[in-house]
Amino acid sequence: MLNVYMFYPYLLYGYYKEKYSEEYRLYEGKTQLEWYGEKYFDKYIKGTKLEEK
Repeated sequence: MLNVYMFYPYLLYGYYKEKYSEEYRLYEGKTQLEWYGEKYFDKYIKGTKLEEK
């Protein structure tokens, strides 16, 4: 039972960080390349409307 109280905030943080990824990226002040990594960025974001100029 104690584990639930200890780890619940981290689970919520991870859930919302995954669900609202762009908002957290902007909040932490990272670029898209830093946030997503080079492979993911090149494959899914580069050259699409999701890419920031």
